[in-house]
Amino acid sequence: MNVLRLRVYESQRLSSRVADQPDDDLPRLVYADWLDEWGDRARGKVCSKLVGAKWAGVGYVRGSGPNS
Repeated sequence: MNVLRLRVYESQRLSSRVADQPDDDLPRLVYADWLDEWGDRARGKVCSKLVGAKWAGVGYVRGSGPNS
């Protein structure tokens, strides 16, 4: 398996874990770390900030973001 295919597979696997466990922060933080390691720092930062906002009581609601 080449590196690009492995990266796509890992991204799909990690993002599906986030979707399957919406109330669990751990898969989201693991995915954020993985994104950061693979050079997608902007998306990784967004994932991390969403978890931080949740714990700060900001109350993120799906569909309420600027790109909704």
